[in-house]
Amino acid sequence: MNATLEETARRICNKTTFIDDDTLPDWWNQKRRAEWDAYQSTPAPTRKNETWRFAETKYLRLIENLCPAQSVSPTLAPTLIARSQQTGGAEDALRIVFANDTLIHLPRELAQVQGLTILPWAEALRTHRAEIEAHFQNPPIGLGSERYIHLHAAMCRAGLLLSIEKNTELDRDIEVHHWVTGQFTGAFSQLLVLCGENARGTIIEYFHSADEQPAFLSNYCDMHIRPGGSVKLIRVQKLNRKSLCMKFLSSVTERDAHVLTCAVHLGSQFTRAENRTRLTGPGGSSDMLSIALTDGNQIIDQRTLQEHNAPHCRSDLLYKNALNHISKTIFSGLIRVAPGACGTDAYQTNRNLLLTERAEADSLPGLEILNDDVKCSHGATTGQVEPEQLFYLRARGIPPQQAYRLLVLGFLEDVIVRIGDEPLQKRLEQLIEEKFSHMPDVVGDLPDTDEWAGSGAVGDVRALQGGDV
Repeated sequence: MNATLEETARRICNKTTFIDDDTLPDWWNQKRRAEWDAYQSTPAPTRKNETWRFAETKYLRLIENLCPAQSVSPTLAPTLIARSQQTGGAEDALRIVFANDTLIHLPRELAQVQGLTILPWAEALRTHRAEIEAHFQNPPIGLGSERYIHLHAAMCRAGLLLSIEKNTELDRDIEVHHWVTGQFTGAFSQLLVLCGENARGTIIEYFHSADEQPAFLSNYCDMHIRPGGSVKLIRVQKLNRKSLCMKFLSSVTERDAHVLTCAVHLGSQFTRAENRTRLTGPGGSSDMLSIALTDGNQIIDQRTLQEHNAPHCRSDLLYKNALNHISKTIFSGLIRVAPGACGTDAYQTNRNLLLTERAEADSLPGLEILNDDVKCSHGATTGQVEPEQLFYLRARGIPPQQAYRLLVLGFLEDVIVRIGDEPLQKRLEQLIEEKFSHMPDVVGDLPDTDEWAGSGAVGDVRALQGGDV
């Protein structure tokens, strides 16, 4: 019988420690040291905290007991580069590959792309200090994971500065692949995106496990979009089922700028994702999309903030979750409209499809409106597969598992089509189908093992009471 992630965390004897890096500038190491002190002084969250309501904080024990990331072997690196190419979408994409926070592939043709600058984090720290100091974790996300954001800043030694110059429209997607390997490895990567005036680009991040060892992957993305600019950011998480993941995303849009973000959650045991979009100039807009397809006792915990600080801005959030077995999702979102943000147009929708009676979806949408000239709405729905739909497919000879797959794909389709990139949409559909094809049957008995048991099931009174574990 396989041990659960919680049991694994209890057995670890290592301790997460801070390590100075002589290859990084002194000012960055000093900042890292200050963030480490802040991490140690910030209490660990519990389910008694409102920002961790319904969450399973027991899994966070693994984070306190991580090993430093080790460089991958020379024989493994080419394999991971090849696997990244197989996983990615467009063949002509600019593909960048990290393994355990080490850059193992940077395409040579980057230098030939006009209007685009991509720098490894260590180089950017030396040559673009002003930009990093101005935009790194600014504004702070502030949705409950402050302790782990401090840890991320303290451990951050790898990542990218990606700058799209004014009036540049990229005709090739940028793919960034993050691989993690090794038992109890902690990986902490940073992406800073600076989009110039009237510039446009698409970025896809993939998060993979190279083996079946328990690990922790933390990724933080800051985006700042100048007037008239537009960025699409797609993030696909495919970690193994023994790993933890935390993803932080902060975007700032100026006048008439647009940002579209889409998260695709397929793997990991426990994922915490926080997304804050900040509209600071008139005419700015934000589309926040998410798909989660869960099975077993997976937990996906998502917290969002749509912040309108300027007049005549638009934001639209659509998060959809399809839950199998005894898996669980949590969504907590807030639309905040500042006093001067007249003409705001904001929407927030969370929809959940339960494939079994024991799956659980908790939704906490909210509004904070300080202006009377707005159009805002929010809502959440949770339901099971309609028996009539299932009967219709079964009556035409479609096997049960195939019928569920078709219904799930149809349920998620309106999120995928909003990406507006047909090749990328098809690739995401393939990844969802691959995940579904490896699931144990939706209909049928659950395996009687520790891996499938626990507090993810409906009826956990402690979750309803907000108690800790």
